Amino acid sequence: MSARGSGTASATWSNWGGTAHCAPSRLLMPQSVDELAADVHAAAERGETVKPVGAGHSFSEIAVAPGVQVSMSGFQGLRSVDVDRRRVTLGAGTHLHQLPGLLDPLGLAMTNLGDIDRQTISGATSTGTHGTGGRFGGISTQICGATLVDGDGRVRTLGEDDPDLKAVALGLGALGVLTEVTLQLVDAFAIEAVEAPADADETIDGFLERVATVDHYEFYWFPHTTCALTKTNTRLPAGTPASGPGRVRRYIDDELLSNGLFRVLCTLSATAPAVVPAINQLSGRALSARTYTDRSDKIFISNRDVRFREME
Repeated sequence: MSARGSGTASATWSNWGGTAHCAPSRLLMPQSVDELAADVHAAAERGETVKPVGAGHSFSEIAVAPGVQVSMSGFQGLRSVDVDRRRVTLGAGTHLHQLPGLLDPLGLAMTNLGDIDRQTISGATSTGTHGTGGRFGGISTQICGATLVDGDGRVRTLGEDDPDLKAVALGLGALGVLTEVTLQLVDAFAIEAVEAPADADETIDGFLERVATVDHYEFYWFPHTTCALTKTNTRLPAGTPASGPGRVRRYIDDELLSNGLFRVLCTLSATAPAVVPAINQLSGRALSARTYTDRSDKIFISNRDVRFREME
């Protein structure tokens, strides 16, 4: 449906992490570029402020809309495919977790991803979602074309040679409402992931060297301890057989521990902050190494059932 004109009243909106809330005066749910352009133009004529919202995964207040909020749910899915150039155009409201199902049949993949896939493609690129790897840029660097509705309600299409494209690709929503993005993709690939406990000081000292010598590298430090967990990802050809811990071990590690137990510990820590050092000491020393291989998106992405907060 379209909420053009008077629009619909919106209930209180909250982002994914529960760090931002608002009650928009109106909620617009356009289903086409023309509807969106008319909605934005009408809002501009009335002097209203318009803000789009995708999945609401940003931890900041970037999607807080005290005025008019625009839902991007009507802009999803593949719009066009250029297999020879390894490019696809997507509706800006397409969620990252939908992409493997769209791209895998084409033999294509995003060259890099963060570890969460709840965001929309437009929200992820606009807020600088990145990933790891010194030779691989964030999502905004994979944008080679875009269409948006600017603040006056005009539709603008930008190609890869347009000098404004980089600003639009990581525009924080300031330049308009993205309706379509074109991605420069790569051939599908697999990844071998190696997770291992490490000494935090040694990990920090050797960080730049590791980043320069491997495809993807990251580490997690446990505050109040000298413990860290490192993750090294090596890119492999598509079709490399999946391997590593079995289904039961993965369920224990990724669901029971990383989500279930983690939720309990977070709740306990928030209730009694004094126990945080002891919890982190126990958690850091319980880390174990593991190696596993799978399709790239399955390695990049981690299931995050626990609502958390982080800086952007």
